[in-house]
Amino acid sequence: MLALPCHAQVNAEKLKQDGIGACLLKPLTPTRLLPALTEFCHHKQNTLLPVTDESKLAMTVMAVDDNPANLKLIGALLEDMVQHVELCDSGHQAVERAKQMPFDLILMDIQMPDMDGIRACELIHQLPHQQQTPVIAVTAHAMAGQKEKLLGAGMSDYLAKPIEEERLHNLLLRYKPGSGISSRVVTPEVNEIVVNPNATLDWQLALRQAAGKTDLARDMLQMLLDFLPEVRNKVEEQLVGENPEGLVDLIHKLHGSCGYSGVPRMKNLCQLIEQQLRSGTKEEDLEPELLELLDEMDNVAREASKILG
Repeated sequence: MLALPCHAQVNAEKLKQDGIGACLLKPLTPTRLLPALTEFCHHKQNTLLPVTDESKLAMTVMAVDDNPANLKLIGALLEDMVQHVELCDSGHQAVERAKQMPFDLILMDIQMPDMDGIRACELIHQLPHQQQTPVIAVTAHAMAGQKEKLLGAGMSDYLAKPIEEERLHNLLLRYKPGSGISSRVVTPEVNEIVVNPNATLDWQLALRQAAGKTDLARDMLQMLLDFLPEVRNKVEEQLVGENPEGLVDLIHKLHGSCGYSGVPRMKNLCQLIEQQLRSGTKEEDLEPELLELLDEMDNVAREASKILG
């Protein structure tokens, strides 16, 4: 806004074209100033740029997981913590997305079909603009030997499933741009939540796993229920001797979904069955455990109906 002498010989329209918002003649009086200020403020309101949420970390983070429940949960947590989030449901999609844009951090599930997380990490680090991008291994079975293997395969760090809000936030703070962190520094553990391993459905646990978001916890539980019929069909096929393919992968996927739904007993059953299958135990020798899993699915569905209605 420009205040001009009352006898100034100027072209007001030319001044506006040069960026002057308004021209007023002196002396400035309320009757002259108020309309100009009103028009100026109205114009500025209509031309404001989008506001960046300063409470979030200025980071672009990609999360990769083939399990829809896992991806939904981690996506919801990240949306509250960082300014830009990209979600991918496969290693192939992650590599393609990494070709298109830079990332400050990548959270990579390890056990995925077609292309696992280690291979996806290798391909991403071959891209010129991603060679220094930290890739964090996200795994449900972070045993001591596997941790060293992951770090040796190019991962910068690892994050155990189920992902907890505090642990994720600490990791983001360590890897945010300008933090000065060196690569391959393992994120410290936070205190574990005490869980009753025999509980069919612990709603308070489900809420904690969903960062206190009731709607998200309900969505996660509903997604688990929607997935159970597929698992039941596969288990029943095995019990009648059809030996279906992909049983261990389906149990692994169910185990991941259980980790965010407050169902510790079914989660532990899935972990036991998966470990036995991967160690070479034959499917027919796991009939008692598979029958117990079917019973627990019924228990979970019954308890969940009390919450979901």
